[in-house]
Amino acid sequence: MKDRTKIVLLFSMIFLVWIVKNFAQESSIPDYTNEQYYLMEPPMGMNAQYAWQFPDGKGDGITIVDIEFGWNWDHIDLRNNASANVGSNDNADHGTSVMGILVAEENGFGITGFAPHARVYGIAQSSNDPDITTALNAAVSYSSSPLILRILHLIQWS
Repeated sequence: MKDRTKIVLLFSMIFLVWIVKNFAQESSIPDYTNEQYYLMEPPMGMNAQYAWQFPDGKGDGITIVDIEFGWNWDHIDLRNNASANVGSNDNADHGTSVMGILVAEENGFGITGFAPHARVYGIAQSSNDPDITTALNAAVSYSSSPLILRILHLIQWS
């Protein structure tokens, strides 16, 4: 394949991703909830669907604070659950995925989180700042008893 053809294919793929990311409508996004095996009964999952039958079983009244590098709160499955973002949005893909698994909206498309009615806050912490005290103080300022999620990334340098 000639270099020119490779470049055209690359730009075509980039353009297609941009189109989908910027113009996808909710109606064009499939509902993947039935493929989220971790929501289902054991041994495949943790049986979130059973918990959903009970009052507040979908996370009503729960505050989750995620401390890591960043998030995309404009993601179609997170727009209405996010309460705040403190810090930068560096490396937002991982935080967005984590928040999706936990609290993605129950909206008939995309995925549904374990606790789709929970409120979430994100506190970004730089990998250059290992002191978690500031992040924890911010977390408890959002709720007297938040569920605090702290993601640690281990990077092995060769």
